[in-house]
Amino acid sequence: MVLLTLAGWIVPADARELVTFARSSNDARNPRHAYSLGLLKLALEKAQVEADFVQADMVLEQSRAVEELAMGRGLRVIWVGTSPERERQLRPIRIPLDRGLLGLRLMMVRPDSLRQIAELPSAHFLRSFVMGQGVGWPDVQILESAGFKVVETSYDQLFPMLERGRVGALPRAAFEIRSEIDAQQRLGRQFAIDPRFAISYRFCSFFFTNRADEALASAIERGLEAAYDDGSFMAYFETHPYTGGIVQALQLEKREILAIDNPLLTPETRALPPRYWLFP
Repeated sequence: MVLLTLAGWIVPADARELVTFARSSNDARNPRHAYSLGLLKLALEKAQVEADFVQADMVLEQSRAVEELAMGRGLRVIWVGTSPERERQLRPIRIPLDRGLLGLRLMMVRPDSLRQIAELPSAHFLRSFVMGQGVGWPDVQILESAGFKVVETSYDQLFPMLERGRVGALPRAAFEIRSEIDAQQRLGRQFAIDPRFAISYRFCSFFFTNRADEALASAIERGLEAAYDDGSFMAYFETHPYTGGIVQALQLEKREILAIDNPLLTPETRALPPRYWLFP
């Protein structure tokens, strides 16, 4: 991992910024990673900040990445789902990277579970399934507060757990699920998307920096706002392979949606302008 000190964040105006970011998975083709990194590059370009981007050598679970960033140990930026604790520990850039799609969850299941789900009386009975989530993800508390039983493990272990039946479903964001199923198929695992149900809660991911790294945080914020103002954010969102055409593909009018509360939203995040949300 490239090590940077707090003092190392203060660079001459004509120097290039060195932006070290976290690696969340061993999958080099992880599309969520590519989407967020591309958006970070767009933001700094709009802020007229020249930067070089370096990925950390080690895979870090979200809670570990938050800790490393808060302590100023190498990382300069991460992109993760927000929570009150993260917004206290770190400097949040409160512009949703995914326009709230992170909180619209489809069920990744084993193909042999589809019939069982089809026979459920309603979406409320999804609570009878044990759900798998990553260690330290805010979704764990959100789902548990809504009455779900949740098992936590590392991201890469979620899929073997589902394959072995240790969990009944993985609620995955609408833009994550298809690419993840394709990635697992390349590893010989067969999963399916339940076509009937969805779980919905107000949730999003932000860019975060260390609280002492205000110059970088302000540049990212300024760049994202400029990208919204000139239309380039929406153009990126609507054409990127990760998010493009996602709303039409969801066929929400055909799904039974279980809407649950997100008790983790801070007042500042709840008060964000409607233009930042796909479902205001």
